[in-house]
Amino acid sequence: MIALPWLWRLVYTPRNFALFLLGRVLYNGRSMANIFQKTRTFWAEMLGELKKASWPTFPELRGSTWIIIAAVLILGMYVALSDFSVYNWVTMLTKWIKSL
Repeated sequence: MIALPWLWRLVYTPRNFALFLLGRVLYNGRSMANIFQKTRTFWAEMLGELKKASWPTFPELRGSTWIIIAAVLILGMYVALSDFSVYNWVTMLTKWIKSL
């Protein structure tokens, strides 16, 4: 077996021992919950909630998709036009100030 004194010091320090005792006091002697049990419970509850949800039909989904595509195109054109306008205004203002 290979001796790893640096690992021993890392794990068994007074600070870590104090944190261990603090954890035991906070949990009041109860054992900590199993992480796998918590994960299993989370997935079971999540799937149960997803089954309760109402999902759109294909025609509703297609209609919503076209609305989103149209909104993105309109917003993109607005941002492009605004950017172009601000760029030209700043360029014009800069040229005007340099000419003074």
